[in-house]
Amino acid sequence: MGNAASAARINAQAGAEVASRALGFETFEQITVRQAIRLRPAQLAESEALWRTPVTALGEGDVVYRLYGNGSAQIGRSWSTAGPWDFASTRAALGLPSVNAADNLAIATVDDLGGYSFSRHALPFNGMPGGAPEHLINGNDFGEMGLRLLDDVPWVVAN
Repeated sequence: MGNAASAARINAQAGAEVASRALGFETFEQITVRQAIRLRPAQLAESEALWRTPVTALGEGDVVYRLYGNGSAQIGRSWSTAGPWDFASTRAALGLPSVNAADNLAIATVDDLGGYSFSRHALPFNGMPGGAPEHLINGNDFGEMGLRLLDDVPWVVAN
């Protein structure tokens, strides 16, 4: 019951955040009871705490991180100002789908905000509750996105 209650609170917070943006195109996957049962209580507790923490706007000079691999590319829209080592359950906190092997970590700095869209919490996706800071940046390459790649290293997500 505790997991289902946590999932319901996360779904409500995600729904309120999406509605407050009134963008008209953004949707999210709610965590189902079946998915919530599969998560560890600690994963849900960490995500709930992240959802309660405000996400600040992206600024020039900020360092951003992107886990990618397999079905997810190095160049992508979702970046976080929180490093993957900041989370006890990286996949759950970042809302990473199962197709993202997360076996590589791109680290970049923000040189220009031209490609920056907005900041939010990582939305629930593919049974993962999200909640980590997520910054959506548009572009087809690092220059267009206003990012400068600092490093790209192998990564292992243990959770």
